[in-house]
Amino acid sequence: MRLPDQEDRELVGHAANLNDDQIQELAKLPCGVGAVYQNEWVQPILCKITRFDAGGRTYSYTPDPNVFEKMTADDISESLLDFIMNNGLSNHDENIDVDELKKRILRSSLDTAVKVDFMNCIESDPQKKIKEMRSLLYDLLQANVAIGSADQYSDLSMWAHAVVDALKPSVKLYSNRQINIALGLLLYEQTLRNPTYSDLYCRFTEVYKDAGRVY
Repeated sequence: MRLPDQEDRELVGHAANLNDDQIQELAKLPCGVGAVYQNEWVQPILCKITRFDAGGRTYSYTPDPNVFEKMTADDISESLLDFIMNNGLSNHDENIDVDELKKRILRSSLDTAVKVDFMNCIESDPQKKIKEMRSLLYDLLQANVAIGSADQYSDLSMWAHAVVDALKPSVKLYSNRQINIALGLLLYEQTLRNPTYSDLYCRFTEVYKDAGRVY
C-alpha cells in the first residue's frame, strides 16, 4: 500500500521484488491501491482493494490497573542490582527467588534493554553467564552516561570515584571488592561498545593487578 517513508518503501519494495522506479511509486498510490506480489510471478501488479463496510463498535482499551508492578522502577532496579552484586559478582549466593524477581521485572517500567539482558542472563549457560551479567549491569546502571561524565579525569582513582558517584542506582553500599569488580566489568563492556576506551581499560587492569583495587 502507499508508503510515504523512504526507508519503509525500500524495505517492503525490495521484499516484493519491486524495481527502484516502482518503489518510488509506492509513495504516490491512491488510498486502497496496493502492489501485490507472490513467488514465481514475473512482476508485481497493482490491485484496487474494495472497501469493506460492516457494522460494529469502536474498540476502546481499558487497561487493568493490576497488570503493571506497583513497586517503583527504582525499587525494582535496586533489587536487580542486589541480585547482580550478591549472586553474580560475589560468592554470597543468596537465596533469591529468581522466578519472583523475573515476574516483577517483566511487569515493571524498566527499560526494555534491561529486561532483555536479564532474561538472557538467567537463561544462559554458565560459560556465557558472566557476559550476559556484564551487559545487564552496564544497561541497568546506564554506565555509558556515568563513564562519559568522568572523561575529564586523567587520574585513574579520581576517574573511578567519579564513575561510582554517577552510577544509578548507587553501588556504594556494597563491598570495596564488589565495587572494583563491577567497575572492571563496566569498563570492559564500555570498551566493547566504544573501542576508544581500550587504553583506559588497560590502565585499569594494570593498577588492579598491582594494587588489588582502583576504587
